[in-house]
Amino acid sequence: PSPHLYFHSLEAKTLLRVHRPEDQADPIGRLTMRKALQTGEPATGMELGRYGMFILRVVYPWRVDGELIGYIEVGERIEEILQMLRNVTEIDFLVTIDKEYLDQGQWEEEMRLLGRPVSWDTFRRKVVVSQTIEAVSSDIDTLSWEDPVFDQGHRKIRIDGRSFAVKAFPLIDVGSRVVGEFTLLYDLTAEARNLNRFVLRIVAFSSLFCAGLFCFANRILGRMDRQLLATRRELHAQVDNTSRINRQMEDEIAQRRQIEEDIKGLNEHLESRVLERTRDLEDLNRELQANKRELEAAYRDLQSKQATILHQEKMASIGQLAAGVAHDINNPIGFVTSNLEELQEYLPRLNAYIDFQERILQKTATPAQFSLVTEEKQRLRLQEILSDLDIVIEESLEGAVRISKIVQNLCSFSRADDGASRLVDLNECLESTIRITSNEWRYKATVHREYGQIPPIRCFPQQLNQVFMNLLINAAQAVSSQGEITVRTWGDADAVHVSIADNGCGISPEVLPKVFEPFFTTKEVGKGTGLGLSITYDIIRKHEGEITVESSPGEGTVFTLRLPLAGSAYV
Repeated sequence: PSPHLYFHSLEAKTLLRVHRPEDQADPIGRLTMRKALQTGEPATGMELGRYGMFILRVVYPWRVDGELIGYIEVGERIEEILQMLRNVTEIDFLVTIDKEYLDQGQWEEEMRLLGRPVSWDTFRRKVVVSQTIEAVSSDIDTLSWEDPVFDQGHRKIRIDGRSFAVKAFPLIDVGSRVVGEFTLLYDLTAEARNLNRFVLRIVAFSSLFCAGLFCFANRILGRMDRQLLATRRELHAQVDNTSRINRQMEDEIAQRRQIEEDIKGLNEHLESRVLERTRDLEDLNRELQANKRELEAAYRDLQSKQATILHQEKMASIGQLAAGVAHDINNPIGFVTSNLEELQEYLPRLNAYIDFQERILQKTATPAQFSLVTEEKQRLRLQEILSDLDIVIEESLEGAVRISKIVQNLCSFSRADDGASRLVDLNECLESTIRITSNEWRYKATVHREYGQIPPIRCFPQQLNQVFMNLLINAAQAVSSQGEITVRTWGDADAVHVSIADNGCGISPEVLPKVFEPFFTTKEVGKGTGLGLSITYDIIRKHEGEITVESSPGEGTVFTLRLPLAGSAYV
């Protein structure tokens, strides 16, 4: 057979071919050709031809000085490769193609042109396209690589009186289709004959070996019997000597046991004395440890109360000062608001008067005089000023209202508790505190509010405002520019939950257990007293609630509060 060698143009049309040179300029649509066209790289694979020939193809882009001028394609039929493998391995091969991938007429015509027998109906679902064995058994039609038996090994079949071990593999083309099967046939007949001869030789050799071994063992056993008699006499003598030595050792052992019993009695007496003293020391140590724990608890309680008193006095002073400042600001804000409202009412009259003047001047003044007035009005940009004046007044009123709200929030935040708890909405407390602390986070963080539907709880709102303020200020100080603070509330059957989270610097694992201790702080000297979180912890505990903290360095911190709906709200 002629080798398959082609040269194709950039449009995948054949310019030169060795196999059937009369066919030229025909377009090539094979998968290997399409893959080389798409990638610009060499493409290889096994392809099923139109006439059932399975061919190994290589398509290589041909470049001259870096410019692609065409494609070289080389193909080799699989039967030529199989014959070389047969000569090397002495294993027969059989290639079958499923009929669904072939056209019967074209295939039979190709077989006749190649001088091969036409055997389309030999098998039910496949045809043989390549083989290295002359005869083929009908059992081949029952073989399939999908049969579970091939997962465990191979099958055996007989062809012309010979026994073959058969193993089938899927035949996959370059398009990843299973188009047939690749079957290996290994001749086991010669191996069976050689095995029978080997078994006969082994049996004869074993008989001769056993006879020689018997004679050898008989001589060796006689010699060993004489040696055993001599050894037995020596052992009797050694046993007598050993018995005498044992009697002497038994006397010594009896004496040693008496001594050990005496020592044991002394040890027991000493151990009882040691145990008694040890129990006394343990009782004394437990008493000392209990006293130590009581002193430590009293010291911590004293520190906490001292910190709370100091902070409450400070907050009370700040509250009084804030209330006074808020009151002083509230009066001038009222004046400004009232004046701006009156100015807003006067502005339409002023516009109407100016329009009236223009209409009178247009009727009574000369055109030159009216032109001078119009030019002066344009030079002074009087129309733009009148247009902007309304917007300026509205924005000023809005600012005055915002200042008034801030003053109201400041008054509400600084108002001392009246000594009795009351029902409050924590969402409102949080919103008021967020507005009060806005100066801490306004220029470097964004506060996200995720308020849930929560019921009112009985508490001291000003103290909880103090808790929220401490947590919000800490979150603002932890974030850098473009940070985020998330305030979330939700409720369940027996409690209301509040979480304040930031994406700031976080808290290291070794510092995290100490954050609620009085006077503990990681801030620079002069920037923190270490009382904020300690007082926060005390206030939540006195409300019979819980506070937890989760933090990862570089990722942020989350403080979560749990306040019970049925809390006692201490007095």
